[in-house]
Amino acid sequence: MKIIEYIPDFLKNIREFKIISNLEDKELENIKLQIDNILKEIIVNTSENYGLQRYEKIYNINDISNDIEIRRFNIISKINNKIPFTYKWLDNKLKQLVGENNYTIKIEYDNYKIIISIIYLFGEILDTIKKELEELLPANLIIQINLFSNCNIHIAGIIHEKQHIKLEVVR
Repeated sequence: MKIIEYIPDFLKNIREFKIISNLEDKELENIKLQIDNILKEIIVNTSENYGLQRYEKIYNINDISNDIEIRRFNIISKINNKIPFTYKWLDNKLKQLVGENNYTIKIEYDNYKIIISIIYLFGEILDTIKKELEELLPANLIIQINLFSNCNIHIAGIIHEKQHIKLEVVR
């Protein structure tokens, strides 16, 4: 946007108006960039700096990572926490955290146990998932979290399918 275009024709050729309009153009461009940045920082998935800091302060997130994606993940986890716990809630929570088809849920009702298997690629955020589930799931449940590889491993002509690593969360 050029301010000079909005000035009457008989004033456009005056040197002072040209200088003033150029300075105003620069200021307006700066304001436009700041507004765009605010709109970017307000949304967690696009935020990179002070927006993340603000959300972390609001939700009392103290273990701040250097990785922006992990920080976003922690904030979104806190935003989407809802109680009471249901199977559908847990399914949606895991779908949101690790993506569809990257986990399985098995419930052993007689043993008061929930077994969650998460694809190995999400091992970095396992601690965050564990903390979230400990806070939100009923205290009488045993939570077992397994990591698994989704690919077949070929060693000396033998196929090993879906390797499992167990991590049991005991309260």
